[in-house]
Amino acid sequence: MIYELNKDEYINLIQLDKYYNIEIPAIISGFSEGKIFADSKTHPRTAMVWTKDGTFFIGDTNNSKFNTHINKFVDSTIKKLSKSLGIEWFEICSVSEEWDKRIEELFKDRELSKSNQFVYRMNNIDEKYLDLKELKGNIKIHEISKEFFEYPYTNKQNFIDDILLFWDSIEEFCDKGFGLFITKDKDIVSRCTLDFKYKNICTLGVSTNKNYRKKGYAKRVVSETLMYCKHKGFDPYWDCMESNKGSIALAESVGFKKDYIYSLYEFKFL
Repeated sequence: MIYELNKDEYINLIQLDKYYNIEIPAIISGFSEGKIFADSKTHPRTAMVWTKDGTFFIGDTNNSKFNTHINKFVDSTIKKLSKSLGIEWFEICSVSEEWDKRIEELFKDRELSKSNQFVYRMNNIDEKYLDLKELKGNIKIHEISKEFFEYPYTNKQNFIDDILLFWDSIEEFCDKGFGLFITKDKDIVSRCTLDFKYKNICTLGVSTNKNYRKKGYAKRVVSETLMYCKHKGFDPYWDCMESNKGSIALAESVGFKKDYIYSLYEFKFL
């Protein structure tokens, strides 16, 4: 059997959290939103940490109590949960080579695709890599607040949807998260916001209005957000697909260094 854990039961998973990916302790600690499913509520050996942005398997890869039931559980509970949120694909972020092998075995009868994810870190935030030049005219940069979301920006919903991939509500984001936006008149141009956080480690998410891409706005808003992190003592963390050359180039341009590679698996719900 596989059970959904209540938040007060997440503490039972601490001994399983020995992996690099920051999303896992962010969920277990209760800071970030997600769901956890395990083979036991009180003494779990294996668990699935689910977020709207991907799933992590942690713990004992050889646990038959979990492995025997996982396919049926995905086809029922996870498929229903995901589709209710408009999610059509099951994505698995592998946490180790052991889990690579187990995931490939468990889902061998699926049309399972595999790719690489890159994690970037920086030892210190060095301003020489940042673009901190003053914005001119009707182009402004703002720190996000509740009032900001009340303004009638023409493309506001697209950026709200980006944020809600990691947060349950804008109210929760404004209460616990942080980020900056660049605007031009009534257009939101680009944003850099907190996705996950554990202790002082913060994963950052970036998106840019398609009408303003390749004009340096993403680097500008990321640079300002990194300065915010520096002043707050936060340790920024960048995670992107190997195929996302734009994200890689942006990360490296502001001083991030590749630190870790892990496997990403996915298949479409039928």
